Amino acid sequence: MIQPNDNSDHSRSHSESDATKLLLAEIAAGIANRPLSKTRKKRHHDLRDFTPALVESQREITTLEDAGARAGTMVSPSAVIDAIPEPIVAASASGGPALAVFCCDEPDGAIATYLTNYSTVLATRGIAVHIFSRKPIHIDASEVHIYPVGPDTADDLIESAREFANRAAVAFNTVFPSGRTDLVLLGHEWTAVPALTKISARHRLPVILSLHSLESQRSDMRSDLSRAIQRIEADGLRAAHSTLVQDGTAGTHAKKLVPECSGKLVFGRAPFFFRPVVSDLDPGAVKARFKVGPIDPTILFIGDLDDIHGPDVLMKAVPAILKNHKQARFIFIGDGPLQWPLRVHARYLLLENAVRIAGHLSGDPLYDLIQSADIVAVPSRAKTEDWPVLAAWATNRPVVATHSTAGSLLQHEVNSVLCYPIENSFVWGVERLLFSEDLCKKVAGNGHRQLNDLQGWNNVATQIETMIKAFVK
Repeated sequence: MIQPNDNSDHSRSHSESDATKLLLAEIAAGIANRPLSKTRKKRHHDLRDFTPALVESQREITTLEDAGARAGTMVSPSAVIDAIPEPIVAASASGGPALAVFCCDEPDGAIATYLTNYSTVLATRGIAVHIFSRKPIHIDASEVHIYPVGPDTADDLIESAREFANRAAVAFNTVFPSGRTDLVLLGHEWTAVPALTKISARHRLPVILSLHSLESQRSDMRSDLSRAIQRIEADGLRAAHSTLVQDGTAGTHAKKLVPECSGKLVFGRAPFFFRPVVSDLDPGAVKARFKVGPIDPTILFIGDLDDIHGPDVLMKAVPAILKNHKQARFIFIGDGPLQWPLRVHARYLLLENAVRIAGHLSGDPLYDLIQSADIVAVPSRAKTEDWPVLAAWATNRPVVATHSTAGSLLQHEVNSVLCYPIENSFVWGVERLLFSEDLCKKVAGNGHRQLNDLQGWNNVATQIETMIKAFVK
């Protein structure tokens, strides 16, 4: 399979979940939760005064100003309050539960993107989402409220988390001046842990901690800073009522760090990540890059050029398809041992006017091509990765595939057209779509809806909604 951001010289087969790693790779590298402009100073910090575990903390913080003094950073409440946009709406218009989210990421960062997607869906379900961030994050939803508490001014990462905790506590107390029983706190990554523990200790609110990676995954743990961050993570794991980890590796590291947290770990549902559809994309211009006419029906193959993925099945079907569809064009994306046999076959049968063997393609050029194709073909002889199918559905493209690769994902003439990995059967499958525009729209639309329901942001939001409602009776 061709991964959109794969930097290798060859196309590889991966599981369908690998597409999500486009989003998670940046996070796992520690980029999203570490301001790049900050210098990581290697010095020891006493973290015990501002990261008490919620389950162990029984005393109230008397005032936010005193809390800030104990943390070593004084915050002016008026400065933070002035940064909160008016009007302050602390209750959901629909009367549903509320979620207070704490996120230190940049507005266009990977964590902020993740937050934007699930919070938009939650808002449509009557859950008011109140986001406390350093800078404004643009989310166009009536039930989502953004409270930027000011940019980072501390001189290193630990001081930065401490500063954010103080500012967020002041802002939270302004937005929610009185206690609420239908409110849940959710913090993203270790930088939000000090804010979570401080606010939850004062207001006795349930806590959800979301972790895409832990410090032990991002570093060799030799520096004082890494060990300080790990202590914060450990406090967060102990304090959280539930911890949402985004993959098994993060879960393993969490259980190794705090063994008693294993019963509170929830493994996050991974969305299928695909670049948003470009509304003004010109399919004709994209096809022209491959010397294909703007209105020529284009059948696209994406995958390794080998026996399992079956590109030769599609190639052998080309002459029969061209008899009824003379303007049809076939683009093969991928590398593998069958590349030269396919080229020889196309030249021997004089098919070079209709066939394009483009080799490896990734990134935006691949996204553009998928969005511009008319049909995505998956002629596999055995079960292969679902990425080409999911990518087609993400762009409302119809799919013709084989029963061999369908599994439980594909249904004939519901979300795809299914046939067998032999020449005559695949000719029938492709022509079944070429002859019926209505069927193309039907299977593409059903596939798109299935993608959103099973592997889209709706699925992620449903999991978070379930966690919220477990605390809000």
